[in-house]
Amino acid sequence: MTFLNRSEKRSRKRFMYKTIIFILPKSGSPDLIPHQEYVHLVRGDASAPKYAKQQVRIADWYVKMDGNRPVEIENETYGLLNFDATGHVTWPSEAAHGATMAGNPLPENSEAHVWLPTLEEKATLHEMVFQSKFHHG
Repeated sequence: MTFLNRSEKRSRKRFMYKTIIFILPKSGSPDLIPHQEYVHLVRGDASAPKYAKQQVRIADWYVKMDGNRPVEIENETYGLLNFDATGHVTWPSEAAHGATMAGNPLPENSEAHVWLPTLEEKATLHEMVFQSKFHHG
């Protein structure tokens, strides 16, 4: 038994979702990194010499898409990436992360929130996704 007639079934819109990765350097404009390139970076299969010897902030947005048109940001995740002298991602030891790796909340006065974008940076990211010709794969 169905509760929808055929015309209602056809009118339902199906959305796709896309992960959009940004690198937020200490200075300069954010870089949009195609998801597959990001995967290669974090797996150690690729390097990014541009970021050698740097710690950068990363924004990982999960976006609802209507075809190639972004509709809504469904989730935002932020963090830090460290790069070695050759531009490969390095991972700190678990001991260095302590409570954050165990999933415990961090104190409000800690420097744990340094990875978050400023309001201006977030507005720039939003514009990069919603107001530009967005065609990254």
